[in-house]
Amino acid sequence: MTARLVFLTGSKAGTAVELGDATITFGRQAGSTITFGPDEVLVSAEHASLVYRNGRYVLKDSGSRNGTFVNDEVIRERELREGDLIRLGPGGPAARFTLGGAAAAQATLDIRQLTGNKAAELLKARKPGGGALSTTRELVALTFQRMSTSTRRAIIAVAVFAAAGLAGVVLWQMGRETKIREQMVKVAIALDSMRAEAAKDLTAAPVLPPPNPEITRRFPGVSQYSEGVALVVATYAYGQPGSKELLRYVLDPDGRVVTARFGSTGPVVQHVASATGFLIDTSASTAWLLTSRHITEPWSGTKELERIRATGLEVTPRLLDLRAWLPTTEAPFVAALHRASEQGDVAVLRLAGQPHARTLTLEAESVTVHVGDPLVAIGYPTRPRDLLAAASEAERAQIVAIAGDDDSRLVGELSHRHLIRPIITASDTATSGGSPVMNATRYRVIVIGGAQQRVPIALAWDIIPSHVKQALGLRPTANP
Repeated sequence: MTARLVFLTGSKAGTAVELGDATITFGRQAGSTITFGPDEVLVSAEHASLVYRNGRYVLKDSGSRNGTFVNDEVIRERELREGDLIRLGPGGPAARFTLGGAAAAQATLDIRQLTGNKAAELLKARKPGGGALSTTRELVALTFQRMSTSTRRAIIAVAVFAAAGLAGVVLWQMGRETKIREQMVKVAIALDSMRAEAAKDLTAAPVLPPPNPEITRRFPGVSQYSEGVALVVATYAYGQPGSKELLRYVLDPDGRVVTARFGSTGPVVQHVASATGFLIDTSASTAWLLTSRHITEPWSGTKELERIRATGLEVTPRLLDLRAWLPTTEAPFVAALHRASEQGDVAVLRLAGQPHARTLTLEAESVTVHVGDPLVAIGYPTRPRDLLAAASEAERAQIVAIAGDDDSRLVGELSHRHLIRPIITASDTATSGGSPVMNATRYRVIVIGGAQQRVPIALAWDIIPSHVKQALGLRPTANP
């Protein structure tokens, strides 16, 4: 039996690689056994390796930024089995591991590839009793000759009208596509300008509320809860309905954006959004985190999506990546939506892994918040780049030089330098959605807040898994 990787998506789609006992490396850097192009941004320079060990193939992640997946589960190391689906980064290039024999490697005959005498011989072989089979054109001509004159005229008239109608539809479609292309030129340049402006903002002085010593005096011990408050970062793009294609920029020879379209090989048109989240349970192999619902659909109500759809181009927003960054760990935790509330801006995420960080306690009873009640909020700024305020000017310049206009890389650099630290305020208006707001007496979360709105913690009770709710001592519910 011969082991193979059959690529299903990405630049290698449609190709197969035979595996031997030599180690296979995957990545964008030159020298990788399987090298991906610079536009395949979900693949790291050194992403993963495939090792032959004791008659088995073992896939290992090489510390990639976006993770390595087997059957949609993030892995560090996994022995491959027949039919396993390998993916380099969420939404990245995918390949199927197979142990098919020699017959599986043979090409399949496609009748559409046959032309001329070969096609005629195949058709002749199919005719019962042998003899040449008339072509479709000859049969149509013979039938037409046997028709009456009036029938012929009717058929011709119908054909003319049909041709005219078809021509009209084709012209309308061509005009529509031309209009979409013209509009997408403007939209793509505008989106790229917005991205460039955001990158330019990185060089400006970030804005954060200055540390307030009064907070620690009024709320002694509150800072210990910061380690369980995460910066939740989502990356999303625009897909073609009914297809795995993503909308990509088209660049000119100088690397400037010309337009955007499906089927291009340029960079993916993507955006990054962020919110605050906080740990509520880490007692099992899966950790649970409460956050804002909008981070699970970060494109909702954005100007970028409205501008693209205004051109007439049909797109479907797609979440490429969702991660939670905690102050106590440099590497992020891959997150997935468990459930979102239909009544308020709150959602439950499950994290792959077990963070070693303090969890926050939820108030088990419904609490009414009155004006003037002493409250304390822990959260992140609405723009992750404002976290640069805690860095020195030299360190800030280094981060900007490395990250450029890539917000995901910016967050990674901030984490690498231990700059993912939430702010503590007596008001949640300076923080992003999903921030825990606690009472000042027992430090229990009574509200999930942020700059947009406040959500009573009671709305979170019905979306937390039952076993987690039981462990937290919250009221029971019929919901899973």
